[in-house]
Amino acid sequence: MFGELENKKNGYRIKSAILASLLIATLLVFTSSIFISTASAKDIPDLMIQDITWTPSSPKTGDTVTFTVTYKNQGTLSAGRSFSVCLYVDGSRVTYNSVSDLSAGASGTTSFTWNVGRDVSGGDHSVSAYVDMENKEGGWSSITEGDESNNKKEVKFTITKIYTYADLIITVKDSENSNPLKGAEVYIDDGFIGRTDPDGKITERVVEGEKHIIKVVKSDYYQKIETIDVGYDVGTKEITIQLDYAKVPITIYVEDESGEAISNAEVFLDGASIGITDIEGEVMGETTKNEDVMVRVVKNGYYSEDALIHVGPYEERFSIRLKKEDLRAPNILVEKMEIIGDNDNILEADERIKITYSVKDNSGVRVISCKLDGKLIDSYNTAGTYSTTTPPLTVGNHVIRFEARDADINPHKSVKYVSITVSEKGPIVVFQSTKKTIKKGENAVFTLGALNPIGRKNMTVELILKTPSGVSVSGISFVKSGSGMYQATYEIEPGGEMKFITMNIIGNELGTHNIEAEVHYSVPDGKVMTQHEMLTITVIDESIKTTPTPVPSEAPKPADFELIFTIAGLLAIAYIVGRKK
Repeated sequence: MFGELENKKNGYRIKSAILASLLIATLLVFTSSIFISTASAKDIPDLMIQDITWTPSSPKTGDTVTFTVTYKNQGTLSAGRSFSVCLYVDGSRVTYNSVSDLSAGASGTTSFTWNVGRDVSGGDHSVSAYVDMENKEGGWSSITEGDESNNKKEVKFTITKIYTYADLIITVKDSENSNPLKGAEVYIDDGFIGRTDPDGKITERVVEGEKHIIKVVKSDYYQKIETIDVGYDVGTKEITIQLDYAKVPITIYVEDESGEAISNAEVFLDGASIGITDIEGEVMGETTKNEDVMVRVVKNGYYSEDALIHVGPYEERFSIRLKKEDLRAPNILVEKMEIIGDNDNILEADERIKITYSVKDNSGVRVISCKLDGKLIDSYNTAGTYSTTTPPLTVGNHVIRFEARDADINPHKSVKYVSITVSEKGPIVVFQSTKKTIKKGENAVFTLGALNPIGRKNMTVELILKTPSGVSVSGISFVKSGSGMYQATYEIEPGGEMKFITMNIIGNELGTHNIEAEVHYSVPDGKVMTQHEMLTITVIDESIKTTPTPVPSEAPKPADFELIFTIAGLLAIAYIVGRKK
């Protein structure tokens, strides 16, 4: 039993010894690895491009440039083998050179040549050098370096462009008949160089080795743009440019509303006159193909006509119809003038006039104006009948002016004047009847009341009655002056009372009778004023039974009637005196 235990202990010791040996070996290997790795990081090559120079320092077109590239190994270990240095100009590889080896800390140079061709532009360019590679993409890289980011260097340099020139001869011709076109405007690269000569030619010196844009413009032709490539050492370059004619003939026919030809009408295309129509109503012109054009036709006595037409690629005929112009001006008609005042039909101070007038025109009315002494009192913009009332008028002469313009393209104007005279406040004359219906043989009392305002001279009043055969007049103051005519004259002194003239009208025949009265009144050295009145009286037969009607109250006696007119007169005088104040 004790022997078995001893054997087990020995077995454990052996296993422990083996494990310890393996652990030590592992530690030695790891430590050795670290040591070796650390030593490798310190001793490694590092290639770089130090500088790029060139000669000549200011290259120009045609020069051969030598680029010198300086490279260096700034590592701690030599390259150990050959490597490449390549050169690029403006992103294009020139070539590469091989270097056999480069020790640590050493530098070296290598040179490249590059020709400045005539196609190389002037101005700034770039040159780039790469080490340890045959191209910038890293082809044939063979050296393991500590830093690969410094293997490239780029610098800028400037080239002066030396141009060479060629004579460019441009010939311009008509594409249909190949005839040379004189006076065509020629542009090269957007610059105007001149116009072609009678042979359709123009010459200009242009830069060789470049493409040039030529534009040719000529009236009545479509413009043309072409690109030409001028090579090197050509001396002279010729080019022919053919222009297509842009115009097409058209015929304009002008007629009236009935379809008859109109001669001597002037026709314009896009504002330019092409002539007048002949006896057949036609005129020919040219305009641009496949475009819209504005046609305008003008003829005295007709309204001008504008029309937009589309012209195709071929000859066409277009018809334009004119409407005969209405040369008449608007018609102004003053239909009625009413005095708004004391109803004595005499225009006096502070009274107004209501004017009814109409304006008509077949072509329409654009504006109507009504002015009193130059001041606008009313206006309208359409034809029609209108009423206008003036403001209160002052004593003296006034002018009412009507003006109307029609709606024609060529407007016509009408003007109408109406002169009026406004008098001072004058006498008051009233003519009335007590009855409008009487029986046969019965009397109706007619009364004329007249008032002569204070401050005026004696007023003469003359009453003339015109009666029909069915009535007769009685009154001691009336004198029969003719068949059916009666006349009475009175002189009224100034004062505040109204003077009355009374007459009797006797109904002799049944029916309705109109009695005309004419009142003339004036003062010495003054204007005679006339007032017209019309009174109607109906004579009936009392034996004819009619529907009962309300019986009016007893007609006032003459004295009562006089009282009424006296009150009216006093009121009138009070009104006049108040107005004067």
